[in-house]
Amino acid sequence: MKKQPPAAAAAAGEDLPKVVLCSSAGVTRPAWPADKQKRLKGAADIPIVRLNPFNILDTKRKGEEALRSTGVPYAIVRPTGLNDDWPEGRPIFSQGDIAVGRISRKDAAYVLTRVLGEPHATGKTFEVMALNSYPKAASMSSTLENLVQDEGAGDDDDDDDDDDDDDDDDDDDDDDDDDDGIC
Repeated sequence: MKKQPPAAAAAAGEDLPKVVLCSSAGVTRPAWPADKQKRLKGAADIPIVRLNPFNILDTKRKGEEALRSTGVPYAIVRPTGLNDDWPEGRPIFSQGDIAVGRISRKDAAYVLTRVLGEPHATGKTFEVMALNSYPKAASMSSTLENLVQDEGAGDDDDDDDDDDDDDDDDDDDDDDDDDDGIC
């Protein structure tokens, strides 16, 4: 569990999220075209998406868009179904708003607070659910590093960074980290 504290990460020139937004899995699903809803029925046909009480998913999606447009370093965490009775477990991250599952409020809070000190979470939107009764990983860093940054997030010189990333990919093959989206 040796993790660089937020102050040390910031001193090392790593941008940390200044805002971590707790949104919700499913925020884009009400606007999915019919063919996508049919293709991903298991994700599209869940109660919160079918009911969308008070247009809450649309409101959360608009909140996400507003945060992205500010230019403030952010991370948007989209927990799946929050459940007080769900046992604690290991956070599992995904992107694309197709995650379906449960997470305890305690696990969601664990992720939200840890993301504040994770430079690899900056400029990213991701879903989180929990694999119950499975121990948490010592760090979320390597998993968050593999997630894709939101379009338009990050430096203005993304093209230069992409070239550098391609060069670094060979070095990543030597990592022994198990980066399967399970943290």
